[in-house]
Amino acid sequence: MRRNLVIPFLCAAALLVAGCDTKPLSIPDPGAPDVPADVPGEVAPDVPVVDDALHDAVVPVAYIPAASFRFVSAGRDGEAFVIDVVARDFKATFGMALRVEWDPAALALVSARPAAIFGDEAAGEAVYRAAEIRPGSLALGLTHLYYLAATALPGDVVVATLKVKSLNGTPADLRFFAPRCLLMDGDRAPIDATYLTATLNP
Repeated sequence: MRRNLVIPFLCAAALLVAGCDTKPLSIPDPGAPDVPADVPGEVAPDVPVVDDALHDAVVPVAYIPAASFRFVSAGRDGEAFVIDVVARDFKATFGMALRVEWDPAALALVSARPAAIFGDEAAGEAVYRAAEIRPGSLALGLTHLYYLAATALPGDVVVATLKVKSLNGTPADLRFFAPRCLLMDGDRAPIDATYLTATLNP
């Protein structure tokens, strides 16, 4: 019984530390991944050029592979932009830590809420945490507590919902800081993922 409790808490701690390390980041953002050359009709995942028709929207990259994370517009809440963090096509997952970043001169965080994708926290099935490490840097942690538990994430699955407010009315990039992101499968092995950027056009 002790093993059933100790192992998940250790794994949960590892995930939360990966997402919530408060040391200054010294590794540059690796940027968006390359697009496979054999995908016809797709464009490289650079931040798109904004025109008037795309204002008040979150513009993602054009190519969205499996085993990836991206940002999707979910509307407005007053002055705040509602943005879903979406996972696509992951195998059985024990937990994840994600670091989301943006320019703090352009955007301010209003709220962040992880989705209950691994079970009920009140029932002791999972742990969900969100913490703004500093302006422009948000840590998200979601994990099972039972050490044998794992959940597949087929298709598009919302793992968190953010609300942000534009500070200067200019386009702002949303990105993941990959060195602070971690996913584990049911055997506590890392799961490879692609982290995609987007642009919020207020």
